[in-house]
Amino acid sequence: MRFKAFLLFGLLISITCLLAVNAPRQVILFFNVEKSFENFEIPGIKDLVERAVFQTLDSETNVVDIDSRFSYNFYPNDPILAVEFAVIASRVLGIEKDAIRSYPLEAPTFEDVRTELEKAYMNNMYDFSRNFGYLEYVQSYMKEKYGFPLIDPDEDGNVDPLRALTKIEVVKGLVRLFTALSIEKGWSFGEDGKNLVDMAEEITSRLKGYPKSGIREIEDAGYLSIFEKMFLTSVEKGKCVSVVKLPYFASDRNFHPTDPAPRWWAISLVYYLFSKEPEKIEDDELIPVRVPNNLVVYLPKKSVSYEPAKFSLPDALKTRVKDIEVSQGGVELTVLRTESGDIVLLDNTKVKDVTKYIERGGVRTEIGEFFNRDFVTHYMSLVEKSVRSKKTWKVKAAGRINLDEGKIEKIKYYEKPPDLPEVELPTRLNLDKSAKLVIYKVELGTVDEIKKFLENPSEVNIKEEEEKGIEEALPGMVIDFEAIVTKEKLEKPKSKEDYKNAAISCFPVYDRLNMERKVATFDSLKKFVKLYSNEYEPVNVGDGLEFIDYWKKVVEKLDEMGVSDDATVAGKVTFF
Repeated sequence: MRFKAFLLFGLLISITCLLAVNAPRQVILFFNVEKSFENFEIPGIKDLVERAVFQTLDSETNVVDIDSRFSYNFYPNDPILAVEFAVIASRVLGIEKDAIRSYPLEAPTFEDVRTELEKAYMNNMYDFSRNFGYLEYVQSYMKEKYGFPLIDPDEDGNVDPLRALTKIEVVKGLVRLFTALSIEKGWSFGEDGKNLVDMAEEITSRLKGYPKSGIREIEDAGYLSIFEKMFLTSVEKGKCVSVVKLPYFASDRNFHPTDPAPRWWAISLVYYLFSKEPEKIEDDELIPVRVPNNLVVYLPKKSVSYEPAKFSLPDALKTRVKDIEVSQGGVELTVLRTESGDIVLLDNTKVKDVTKYIERGGVRTEIGEFFNRDFVTHYMSLVEKSVRSKKTWKVKAAGRINLDEGKIEKIKYYEKPPDLPEVELPTRLNLDKSAKLVIYKVELGTVDEIKKFLENPSEVNIKEEEEKGIEEALPGMVIDFEAIVTKEKLEKPKSKEDYKNAAISCFPVYDRLNMERKVATFDSLKKFVKLYSNEYEPVNVGDGLEFIDYWKKVVEKLDEMGVSDDATVAGKVTFF
């Protein structure tokens, strides 16, 4: 009897410890990538990280409150932790939901039932306790299914979830993730039936036989070798280079394997490798090959016996806007009715405006960047349609006739109206073949009369004038003429019409709410909200319901606006 009681007590204790961990809470977009990368020196990294967030290829799982989605600090230079890398891996493999279901992550209702686990996982205001189970699940899943874990455990068989990973550990994990996907999807990258992990382990095994070779970090040298050799990208037509040597990831020719891997570096690499499926390299494309003199040369792919992979970044969706509808009050939403279907902009979708318009006689390009909540206010402040007006000025000029080219050239403008805008007038004008040439004849009989004419032609009496066709002009003749200058003017530089007829590019956002690696749609938002169609209550004291209430309001408003179920939710939209 005492034995049974002991068992029951032990069971209760273990369940309490597990249940005292909160499930992840995620919104579709939460970041302020621009702010986090404000003083970042490497060009292009901000965009890679931003798009990784759009595709749910980052490591974030917990938004503390709904308003933090506008100011979430990404901490790009912090080292990536083992538990964060496991979160990313679960998303790459499409098993995030399985990881959560396999561990009892729901928190107890009582605030005083806590574990040391929650306290230990707090770091930089991130609640890593919500990631409990990711590392455990990914490690065991990959080991059982593919024969290797994501991260090698220590001598005791453990991986400290809060350990900062080194660059070589990230590279090793990426090779293993790619190999797992290759096995899953039937990709044939590798050599002689060997996958990339087999090839890397074989190289490392050979190097271990030569401990005095001078090679540093022999333990994982095979993985770095395979990463450099097999993961390629096209930088110009017909030529590939190693992904790890792109300017994004390598500021010099050195790779320091034991340096901590910054979050920006790891997440950017993940996006470059896993944002779309890799391609096989064409036989005639040039690839980097290390030759016996320890030089890298570029040879056609058909000259090697292995099959490297070629990676490229996904293109933005490009389409044209037909109409725009916005919602203010409660939730700020924009719906773009486009040639490709409806596109939904949430309040923190990024909107970039590079549209052109005419102002003060010239074409201007206004570049503005907004959160959509600010774009809604901006859009509603505009008139429906800008009023355009035309004005014409006459400018007196003199120029030389070039009959061979049908031009008036070497033009001098000597009389301009005072209200003529500051515009650049042409130095060559086309001759109209139907133009008439009026020739004035002046009889000059004495040297004094000639001097007088040269000094002040207007004082000399004109004896005769004659009209001829332009083709009868003398070669190089200088003529006086009037040029007509017409300019279009905008009374208001921007209007709603400018946006309604604009071309756009769009990066869709993935369905983080339902933890699925596919584009978020209005239908997926409704699917999430449907979970809360009956009563619901907060788990922890002080944990408000604004998170769910917000998404319910979004769905209600989009329903009122008549948005189609397959409408795409956008992470970023650029108007051109």
